[in-house]
Amino acid sequence: AGTVTNPAANPPSGPIVDIDQTGIATQISQVFAPTAKVVTASPVESLHLACVTRADFTGANSHLFVTSGVPLNANTIWNEATTNLPAGIIASVAIDHSDTVYALMQSAVNGTPLYSIANNAWTAITCTGLPALPYGKLVADPVTNGTLYAVSGGRAVRALVNGHNAGWTEVGPGGAGPRGEGRRAARPPG
Repeated sequence: AGTVTNPAANPPSGPIVDIDQTGIATQISQVFAPTAKVVTASPVESLHLACVTRADFTGANSHLFVTSGVPLNANTIWNEATTNLPAGIIASVAIDHSDTVYALMQSAVNGTPLYSIANNAWTAITCTGLPALPYGKLVADPVTNGTLYAVSGGRAVRALVNGHNAGWTEVGPGGAGPRGEGRRAARPPG
């Protein structure tokens, strides 16, 4: 999935599209304004996706939308997760093998940067061994439930989530740039 942007709109807006192997794009969401910056899909459920919208550069208007179990087309309205939404900028979102949606904030909000989202509600995950700020890209291990990888302070880190708790450990360099942006967060070991 990817996004299509109308840069003439203020703020820039556009839908999420699915691009097939022949290059044909099909709209699978409403038009988001501001546009979606991060889109993720479940590794086990083809109709379960999540996205983060926010304004360019400022990070203002951070919102997280989720869809699950409904056909994806131009008429699909994704649900916004607003209950217990923490203040701040949503850095990234990922869906793990158990179909749990996780959001990573750019900084620790109320002591944690990591949240799970279910039924449009945010739940804080208590973290130990938190790495340095800022927090960036988040990816879920496609096979192992509760295993997440992120970029933090220019380093790749792993979070092992067990219920509402997560332990963080460094696994290596985060890649190009001051915050490791431009590369995947980490490659799962093994």
